[in-house]
Amino acid sequence: MGDPNSVLCINDALCAAHNDSQSWLLQTGTVLERTDSNWEFSADDYNGYGRPDVLGVKKQAPTNRTEVHVLLGETTFQQFALQTITGLGPTDGNWQFEFAEWNGDNILDLFAIRKQPVGVDPRTEVHIYSGAGPNYFQTWLGGWRTALGPTDANFEFAVVGLDLQGKPDLLAIKKQGGAGGTEVHAFSGESGLVTPIDQTATPLEFSNAYYTFEAGDHNYDGTPDLFVLKFLGANSVEVHILFGAPSANGHRFQDWLLHTGTPLPWIFDRNYWAFGVADWDGNGSVDLVVIKKIGASSTEVHVLRG
Repeated sequence: MGDPNSVLCINDALCAAHNDSQSWLLQTGTVLERTDSNWEFSADDYNGYGRPDVLGVKKQAPTNRTEVHVLLGETTFQQFALQTITGLGPTDGNWQFEFAEWNGDNILDLFAIRKQPVGVDPRTEVHIYSGAGPNYFQTWLGGWRTALGPTDANFEFAVVGLDLQGKPDLLAIKKQGGAGGTEVHAFSGESGLVTPIDQTATPLEFSNAYYTFEAGDHNYDGTPDLFVLKFLGANSVEVHILFGAPSANGHRFQDWLLHTGTPLPWIFDRNYWAFGVADWDGNGSVDLVVIKKIGASSTEVHVLRG
């Protein structure tokens, strides 16, 4: 992937923007207690105020339901925008959660991805719960069996508008693919997450539990790019970004936009960290949101300039 301590960008403008990027925009404790592997987190503008919020999913709770807790970005995460049960019972590591707008109401919905369903048809499933009030994340919008068979820890998922057809699409990142590296399988939201948009090997070698993936538009072209976070880089956590637009061979995620180290030291246990990408300071550039589940006295949020 090249020298991670040097910066590789697709053009001079991106390089100039990134040269000022190795600084923290925010480092703070939050109103949320320390958390652990029972929680997943995302970063997005939940309430439309223009500042990213942190959305936490608690898989097992005393309510006997999967819960959603939204930390309000406008207060630098010192207040909750929402705390609610969902329409799901308790969940576990067989589930991954994402947030995206599905039904055209401009409100983020909850995507519950079940990797290994029980039953005659074991294909990976996606269940969507409406984020609209008054029954926040309790109303089921639908469930779909995808074109993927059962999946496991070798897969991570993202929900993004890849084909620009209206409904968000499903990205399945296969860390150890059959082609000798990391693969991306993309399925159209308009087809009910069944029809492939793209299925391709990437230039990233085999990845593993010391990698995680996020999707966001790094180079301002309207197409989501794939952020690769490598926890054990040369000297730090590294960020590598794959270009989301189709390349000369017709496939996406074939070319690198960026390789860089970060000020974040190595991460040895990913269960206590989570990541998101969002524009924190409103300058049009995607920043890296780092959620430290076991902070000094609470869950912490650290935002690295993008």
